[in-house]
Amino acid sequence: MRMRAKFISLTCAAAVAAGVVCPLSFPRNLTKTGVRTVLVSLNEWSIEMPREVTAGPTILRVTNTGSLLHNFGIEGPGVQETFLYRLRPGETKTMDLELSPGQYRVYSPAGDRAARGMELLIEVEPQTSIYGGAETQDKE
Repeated sequence: MRMRAKFISLTCAAAVAAGVVCPLSFPRNLTKTGVRTVLVSLNEWSIEMPREVTAGPTILRVTNTGSLLHNFGIEGPGVQETFLYRLRPGETKTMDLELSPGQYRVYSPAGDRAARGMELLIEVEPQTSIYGGAETQDKE
């Protein structure tokens, strides 16, 4: 571990000397493979999660913190997913998604729960590079 830290420090020192910004750490919710984990909590009668999420590979870690069975669904640009089975109280399931920028509806597909408050809109923002600004791809 000490050798790795020394390598990163030397690499960052070289980058800074060349006039390039060097990140000192990964964002807490971003793994080294670039997959973000977003925590979602389901309870009576709400869904708690960030209202803004960054586009790209994402794992939604959904936990039923309520005392009833709950389910979870998400709909948006190119995505329409729900869990096959409801989550028992205390149970956690994950949903692996590739999120594109845009607006998404997250909700409980069980009965009238969306109408009772288990629904919200989230905004998926474009990824930004570690150097600031949106990431772009060159078109050929």
